Amino acid sequence: MILSMTGFGAAKVLLGAEELSVELRSVNHKYCDIRLRLPKELASCEAALTRFLKGKLSRGAIEVFVKYNREGAALASPRADFVLLQSYRKLFEEMGREVGATLGLSLKDWLLLPGVLKLEEASCNPEEAVLALQGALEEALGQLLEMRRAEGEAMGVDIRQRLASLRGHVQRLKVLAVSAVEEFRSRLEVRLSELLAGPMEPQRLMQEVVIFAERTDIAEELTRLEAHAMQLETLLGLGEPVGRRLDFLMQEMGREVNTIGSKSQHSEISVLVIEMKAEMERIREQVQNVE
Repeated sequence: MILSMTGFGAAKVLLGAEELSVELRSVNHKYCDIRLRLPKELASCEAALTRFLKGKLSRGAIEVFVKYNREGAALASPRADFVLLQSYRKLFEEMGREVGATLGLSLKDWLLLPGVLKLEEASCNPEEAVLALQGALEEALGQLLEMRRAEGEAMGVDIRQRLASLRGHVQRLKVLAVSAVEEFRSRLEVRLSELLAGPMEPQRLMQEVVIFAERTDIAEELTRLEAHAMQLETLLGLGEPVGRRLDFLMQEMGREVNTIGSKSQHSEISVLVIEMKAEMERIREQVQNVE
């Protein structure tokens, strides 16, 4: 069974008395690209959470949004720097002795001195935060992976149907490839007989037919197409990420079909090649979103 790279999941968890909410959004990407949007209080958790997610997901562009709900909790609290305050006091006393005067300051004056009073943002324990977030991510990942599985199952059905259509075209091409040579022989014999005003020498006719057959031979391309189709069918049944291998196979199948089209001088084969290209393009669009 294949997995899509598109998915969504969300969860909430308590960190102490405060609530953390997590959202995961995943879309297709060539590699595993994880981008975390964390509140600044949790910035130190980014590396650990990235490693955790990369251990669970192998491919896709994954955005992680973490919100810190601090309703009812203090965002910051005031703190007085008493060490700095004592330094100010000693400095003022020394200045007073130097000039022979005293400096009377009120409490308000002391509080207004630079650096004495400041707000300290509420902090959290990084280790506890990582554990709490991993729990929330596990729940959100479960939802995301379920969505990926459901979409991947539908994609697999569509790809198999189109693959069956391609295989049918390959069988039709085998028949047409043989009849194309015979049709060429008949047309050539009639035309040359008209030009020469008489029957053509059998040896020369056979020579021209052999040259045509060699130039338009598509047996190797058809054999490789069948082999690639079998590999693709096998990959669809594996329970592991196969998106890159599927993408590579589609490129190889496209190369074989293009070669058949360039060799063909038969109208029905040309029509089949166009139909096969259309089917493969639809498969390729699906494969681009397979993990």
